[in-house]
Amino acid sequence: MTPSLDALKAYTSAMQAMRTKGPEAATPFFKHAVELDPNFAVAYAYLGVQATTGLEPGLSMEYRTKAYELRDRASEADKYWNTATYHKGVTGNIQRP
Repeated sequence: MTPSLDALKAYTSAMQAMRTKGPEAATPFFKHAVELDPNFAVAYAYLGVQATTGLEPGLSMEYRTKAYELRDRASEADKYWNTATYHKGVTGNIQRP
């Protein structure tokens, strides 16, 4: 996750906004989370997914790549999710178990 309480609060607000108001409402909170903690991998991954739904493929690839580069700073579950979103959105190489 993140050692920054403020970044975690922004991330939590993003997740709540996504559930109650939709992805577009969450994006500013995810952006704020990565401003507060530039190593917040899972927040970058969500920004990558949000950029895809917002039809910004270049930005999506940038965010997903950043999340992938920082994946070792994430929890095990988030690490797998970051890796999956990277391969789905950047390399297109999705392997099934």
